[in-house]
Amino acid sequence: MIQQVIYKAGGNMRFRHFMELKAALNGRSPIMRKNERLVVEGFHVFLDIIDRNDAVQGKSLLGTMLYVNRNVRLLTNFKLTQMQLSALSMAVNHVVNVLKSQQMDKEIGGQVL
Repeated sequence: MIQQVIYKAGGNMRFRHFMELKAALNGRSPIMRKNERLVVEGFHVFLDIIDRNDAVQGKSLLGTMLYVNRNVRLLTNFKLTQMQLSALSMAVNHVVNVLKSQQMDKEIGGQVL
C-alpha cells in the first residue's frame, strides 16, 4: 500500500515534496502502527487533491498538508466522505509525529549519555 503512494507521488511531476513524503511514509508513528490502511488512504486523498490543484503546495510537506487539511472542503467542492476526511487528518498527524521523533532523535544524538 505504501508503495502505491510512493509510485503515485513519483508519477506527478509537479509534486515538489517527494523526498519528504517518502521519509514520512518510511517513518513509524503510533498512528501508523495502529491503522496503517487509513493513514495511507489519507496520503492518497492528499495526492489526489494535489493532482487537481498543485498551486496549494507550500514550502514543505507539512505546510502543504496542513493547508490542504484546513481547506479540504473548498478544494474538493465538499465531495469527500467522512472516512476520507478522517484519513487525511490521520495522515497529517502521522507526519507531525514523524517530524517530532526525528527532531528528538537529532537532539538526543548530539548529547552525551
